[in-house]
Amino acid sequence: MEYLDGEPYLGIVHQGSIKEASSSTVIFLDDASSTNNAYDNMLIKIVEGKGSGQVRIITSYDGTNKEAILDKEWDIIPDNSSKYKIVRRVVLIRGWDSRNDRNGDGWVDDNEFANLVNPKATARFRHQSRLVYTNAWWSGANWNVANVWNPNYRRYVAEYIRDIYQSSKRKGFYIDDITANGLGSQWINRHKATKPAVIKGGYIKEYTKGRVDEDSPTNEDWYLGYAELIREIKRISDLTWIGGNIANSNPYTNKWLKDYLHPIMDWYTCEDTLHNGWAVNGWGD
Repeated sequence: MEYLDGEPYLGIVHQGSIKEASSSTVIFLDDASSTNNAYDNMLIKIVEGKGSGQVRIITSYDGTNKEAILDKEWDIIPDNSSKYKIVRRVVLIRGWDSRNDRNGDGWVDDNEFANLVNPKATARFRHQSRLVYTNAWWSGANWNVANVWNPNYRRYVAEYIRDIYQSSKRKGFYIDDITANGLGSQWINRHKATKPAVIKGGYIKEYTKGRVDEDSPTNEDWYLGYAELIREIKRISDLTWIGGNIANSNPYTNKWLKDYLHPIMDWYTCEDTLHNGWAVNGWGD
């Protein structure tokens, strides 16, 4: 994924003068945030004084000591003459337009790129425009948003699952993280984005009625397709049940569970809500 300086889009989170710095840390004055992790994953830019022009990523922030740890060492260590800005990063997802690939080989070469039919679509190949989950709970994860609007895709997935489970003689199908799918607010939360999540663009070729960060109509339509995929799996297979993990979601209040998945799911597990202990939590267990 490509990360850009978010200042032109979202403004400045904080700015001021540096108190002191070391090779890979910086300590701010008292006007900086006192909240731990307040500036994590943001950029610090030295804009004036010693070390001007350098940009680093803040990997962790200690609000008590006003100290930020950086992703790599300074080339020139700033001092108290240095002024800085802290800004958010934004993710650039390049758009794909097959018209730019004039020879149809799946790659927009240098000559084609220099003369784009659609200059707003700058992806060199189709998968460069994927809606990838960029901040997975597991660092090796690479989750895409499935095109469940397409009935041919739904049929293919259902047949693939049917064939695997029939060959293994299994009678049930389990979906992990069943509520971590979709677009809209869920997509925003997965990316840990700041609203507006989509600054410019945000439409995808397979669906033109709304942006990816909109619950209505985009994510609502997506969940209708998602539910239809599960129905298709049930319809063409001899599976006796389909269950899923909803982590710490409440199945009675979560919109996507209550309105879309309840009628077709057979059971849920709540792996983040099962506890051993004396305290009673919000679920009453």
